[in-house]
Amino acid sequence: MQPKQFIESLTGTAPTPKISCKAAINQSLDEAKGATAPATHEKYKLAADEFLERFHKLYSVAGV
Repeated sequence: MQPKQFIESLTGTAPTPKISCKAAINQSLDEAKGATAPATHEKYKLAADEFLERFHKLYSVAGV
């Protein structure tokens, strides 16, 4: 039995597809865009950009 089939048999649903951290954050920002004020969305985007920049630097230093 393949891992995907095993997870489906245990949970009754397909496993969540793998996506990058950046893609997940961008997806969340896109979803929040219509539900938040423009200024709030801009704050979210700035926080996300800063997080991704720091994450990238940390990841690069680790040599991964």
